[in-house]
Amino acid sequence: MRVSQVHIPARGAIIPADAMHRFPLAVAAAALAALPACSTYDFDQARRADGSFDIPKLIADLEASGQDRLDCGTWIPLLYLDVVSFERTAVPMAAGYHLEHFRSYGPAFCAGSRDEWYVDAHGADIEHGDREWLAWGVLYHDRDEYVVTPHGVRHRGHERIALLFGNDGVRYAPTVAARPAEAPPGN
Repeated sequence: MRVSQVHIPARGAIIPADAMHRFPLAVAAAALAALPACSTYDFDQARRADGSFDIPKLIADLEASGQDRLDCGTWIPLLYLDVVSFERTAVPMAAGYHLEHFRSYGPAFCAGSRDEWYVDAHGADIEHGDREWLAWGVLYHDRDEYVVTPHGVRHRGHERIALLFGNDGVRYAPTVAARPAEAPPGN
């Protein structure tokens, strides 16, 4: 016996049986279409002409929003992810703000980068770090950290190629580090 119609008593409607099978697919397609662009903030509004982030504007916009976090993201499942977030820091970090930009590409996120900045309540540098990887870090992995100290900016670098070759190093620069508002590579 083949069912050609389904009666839904609560609504008093008769729906063709084949439409019931299409309904979950339509809902899933609508949900999938809505996921790639979830956002509470447009970070292009807080970009300077040179592409860097305007930290004082981000701080003012976060405070004016009344939210705990500003974020913007694009996601194509298992192929592409680009997320930017800005929020107040929490204990045990120093009082201030945290800006993070995460990008990942390829099947199952095999390549990507992550940049993050910590600034104090006035937007002054505390720390900046960035990471890049290829083939989940097996073919290439690079990590740099910049921390503002009383003796200058400490730069710690770690780079590996094919897991076998690379270098590690720590050095101090007497000048101020690159602004945390600096645009991440690739933007």
